[in-house]
Amino acid sequence: MMSEGDPPGPPETTDVWPPAPTGGQQMPVPQTLGLAPFIDLTKFTRVVVGLLVVNAILGTISSVLLADDGHYFTSPFVQDFGATIIPCSMLIVLVTVLVFMDWTNQAYSNLQALGISAPSESPRSAAAYFVVPLLNVYKPYVIFVEMWQRSDLDPAIKRSSDTPGVVTLWWLLFLIYSFAFALTFMFARATVQTAIAASAIEIMATMLAVMVVTLLTQRQVTRHRAILALRNASTVENAPKTE
Repeated sequence: MMSEGDPPGPPETTDVWPPAPTGGQQMPVPQTLGLAPFIDLTKFTRVVVGLLVVNAILGTISSVLLADDGHYFTSPFVQDFGATIIPCSMLIVLVTVLVFMDWTNQAYSNLQALGISAPSESPRSAAAYFVVPLLNVYKPYVIFVEMWQRSDLDPAIKRSSDTPGVVTLWWLLFLIYSFAFALTFMFARATVQTAIAASAIEIMATMLAVMVVTLLTQRQVTRHRAILALRNASTVENAPKTE
């Protein structure tokens, strides 16, 4: 029990980052908090990760089966297997693209709930850039860099200056794979060796994509918790004191 002269103690919070600032200055609570609901994408991110992994596995198998115009493997069993797996792989690619776009839409819409008053794009535009010719070469990368920087762990920072190397490397490998796939399977006859090389790049790009969506989700959840902690602390501090 506190006596009348004791200073009020800090609010009781759990799993809060960052710790209370020193120097007697309270970090400001973002004014945009509450303008949009925050969406915890943790569970959705697991779905995206699962689809990315399945897509990479089926894509690798399909690429090898399509090598040499599908004549490299002559076994009837392999031919029948390929006739089944290749259409399934194409369907999984479509589903993965649509789900990844939806994840991007929701992650970008979280920016307002994280205290960002003026994102550079609308959430729908951020997701749609993946399928807009020419713009899909660089715009998704710009969107992901913005989401990374504006999901900084410190709630007092509206946009960090840190360069997300994992995002840059992911997008670079994704572009290399896309061009390699187009050159290998659309404009030339792919060999098993080139198909395996292209698949290796796809697997590395997939691993980085998994890291990007997982880390970005963690950054957004952590920032949101920190903002809520600041708001709760501000509410307690401004509450009327009783004698």
